[in-house]
Amino acid sequence: RMLVKLDQDTGEIIWASRLDTNTVTPISAAPTSDGGAILLASIGRSPAITRIDGNGGVVWEKKELLIRDNDGDELFDPQDIAVD
Repeated sequence: RMLVKLDQDTGEIIWASRLDTNTVTPISAAPTSDGGAILLASIGRSPAITRIDGNGGVVWEKKELLIRDNDGDELFDPQDIAVD
């Protein structure tokens, strides 16, 4: 699996970053002001967030996050989460 940044006018590839296909399932991505992206993914049933810089390099990753609802119960369904 790849995360690819395309030129919005020409469709040319600006950069591509390979994801760990054995464990990571991409869910959503949102652009950042520096030309990078925030990637929301799942590792099994655990959420993960990765910050990609404007050149396609990983800036930071947060894996196996625990997300709780208002009652304090663990909550994560990859199909229900998206980055806006």
